Amino acid sequence: GWLWITTANARQNYSGTGQEWLLAPILLLTKTDRFLFLPNFFCFVLLPSVLFRLFRGLGCSGRAARTWMWLLPFAPVYLLQAGGIANDLLGAFWFLASLALLPGRLILGSSPAGSILAVALATGVKASNLVLLLPWLVKFLCGAFRRNSLWRPAPATAPLAFLVSFAPVACLNQRHTGDWSGDPLNEGGMKTESPTLTLAGNAALVLTASF
Repeated sequence: GWLWITTANARQNYSGTGQEWLLAPILLLTKTDRFLFLPNFFCFVLLPSVLFRLFRGLGCSGRAARTWMWLLPFAPVYLLQAGGIANDLLGAFWFLASLALLPGRLILGSSPAGSILAVALATGVKASNLVLLLPWLVKFLCGAFRRNSLWRPAPATAPLAFLVSFAPVACLNQRHTGDWSGDPLNEGGMKTESPTLTLAGNAALVLTASF
């Protein structure tokens, strides 16, 4: 095993460090922890515009997009973290931004390079965001098949995306623990022995939470 800090939450030692790297310069420049909420605060402020762009890109009407861009940010997990230092809001913002920056049905402007960096940052916040790569990849590939130009920024953006993603921490985890997750014994309970049951259970949780 390996550790950076002594903590009751061992995942802080082998999960993503994106949030911490954002907070470090704030501590360095201000010499106080009173401004550590700023990354989450700015993500919350920008969330409505990102959601509007995403909904319009998915084909929603302007009226529906304007309504839901204000409703969804008031979900408790986002609203309560807007003034704190938890990392769920930060990861969600980068993921939604990565989808919004890909070409959509009703919005012509896009930034594939920005989308690649945004989804990399989402995984860099914490390792559990890696599952979000699947919906992003589906949307990216669908756009790439329609527009060949979508592939062009990928090679140039890949090195920077690698550095800001979870990949460097995963490499260090593999080196020091023999497992890319950093938790070879699954002490955190983040791995499953039955993907089918886990998928069914998560689907039931999503369904019940939605109601």
